[in-house]
Amino acid sequence: MVGNAVIESITAMSLNFYRRHFRIAEKCVGGHRPDSRNYEPEELRRGWRSCYCPIYACGTLSGEFKRKNTERVRWDEAKAVAVAWEKAGSWAGEPADTPAAPIDPPPAPGRITLDEATRVFLSLREGDKIFTGHASQVQNLC
Repeated sequence: MVGNAVIESITAMSLNFYRRHFRIAEKCVGGHRPDSRNYEPEELRRGWRSCYCPIYACGTLSGEFKRKNTERVRWDEAKAVAVAWEKAGSWAGEPADTPAAPIDPPPAPGRITLDEATRVFLSLREGDKIFTGHASQVQNLC
């Protein structure tokens, strides 16, 4: 019986996850190439631009290979959906509806005026009590 358990554990592969960026150019708020894919470790890199494109799962369940949209944008929620599919043993298994947490859209990139930048610079320098002579020169420019 031990041999059968080993064979079953080998054939029961877990699903793979990837984020598939929207096919329409500029619809991805992260600015990624249309219809490109990336995986969770890539998003942990420094400088990665986050987005809200859907996460897909691919793999074999009950002998059927498929790629399916989890309809989630967060990795932990997508994995929870896939766990429900694996427990059901098929792609038709309905995932449990988990209330999706409201996602705040990333802040729109705005421009800072020179006056605002100078004001912030001076307020930081006053708190540090350094470059007092230089700060007064910058203040005279404004």
